[in-house]
Amino acid sequence: MHFALNLKRFQKARCVTILIFHKELGGKECKGAFLLG
Repeated sequence: MHFALNLKRFQKARCVTILIFHKELGGKECKGAFLLG
């Protein structure tokens, strides 16, 4: 349970990083990640 919480936090941080470096592409990936998870 605790591991899953950390994993979600990590995925969110990765998503933010993708948004910073690849705003257009990352935005689509990030939206997909948030809709799925």
